[in-house]
Amino acid sequence: MNIHYSVRLHGRHCRLFERLRKITSFLTVLAGTAVIGALKTESTALGVALGLVVTVLGTANLVWDFGGSARAHEGQRKKYNGLLSESELTVAEADRKRSVIANDDPGEIDALRVVALNDIYRTFGHGDLLEREPFASKFMRFIA
Repeated sequence: MNIHYSVRLHGRHCRLFERLRKITSFLTVLAGTAVIGALKTESTALGVALGLVVTVLGTANLVWDFGGSARAHEGQRKKYNGLLSESELTVAEADRKRSVIANDDPGEIDALRVVALNDIYRTFGHGDLLEREPFASKFMRFIA
C-alpha cells in the first residue's frame, strides 16, 4: 500500500505543478498580448499594470520552476511504478527499495499528502482509516 501511496502522491504533485506551469504561461502570454494592445491604444496605465502582471507571472514560473517540479515528481512516480512491477519481491525487499527511492523524493505539499492517502485507503477498501480533509486538501483535490 505504501508504494501505491507514493505513486498517487507523486502523480498528484506532478499534475498540480504541470497545471500551474500551464496556467502561468497562458496568463503571461495573454497579459503580454494585452500590454501591446493597451500601449497601441495609448492606455499607458493599463499597459503598465498588465506589464506588471506579465513580470510577476513570468518570475513566479521561473523562480518556483513549476515545470521542473512536475518533471521531478513524474520521475519519482515512474520509479515507484517500476517497483510495483517487480512481482518477486518480499515485503522486506519492497520496503527497503521503497526507502532508497524515497531518499530522492522532492518536497511534498501536506494538503496533497492527505488527499493521496485517502485515495489509497478508498482504493484498498479502508474507508474507516480516512483522514479528515481540511479546506486546503479539498482545494488541492479539486486542482490536482
